[in-house]
Amino acid sequence: MEKKRIVLILIYVMWAVLILGLLFLPDNIPIHWSGGSTVPDGYGSKFLLIIIPFMFSLLGLGLLGVASVMKNEKYGNGKSTYAAVMNTDIVMCALIDIFFVCFMIYLFLHTS
Repeated sequence: MEKKRIVLILIYVMWAVLILGLLFLPDNIPIHWSGGSTVPDGYGSKFLLIIIPFMFSLLGLGLLGVASVMKNEKYGNGKSTYAAVMNTDIVMCALIDIFFVCFMIYLFLHTS
């Protein structure tokens, strides 16, 4: 149960950061950089940012569903499949949250 709560909190954090971004970012934000370049070469609406939390919320919740279906399954050496899927879900959500929060901070600093 505790691992499910961690995944849900990570998903909520991503959505909270998105809402703050939508409130404070300018309408047009940089969305593409050429390889090795520090100057953006593509701009788009700040509402394109909705795609990231939406996509990874579905993935995170989908992995929670897979974990609950496989709750009593064991793999190879008798270890719990549920624990493996939940640990993967937590790591994936945490890494995506870190990336998303860093990207939003970058946008705040470079579009103001």
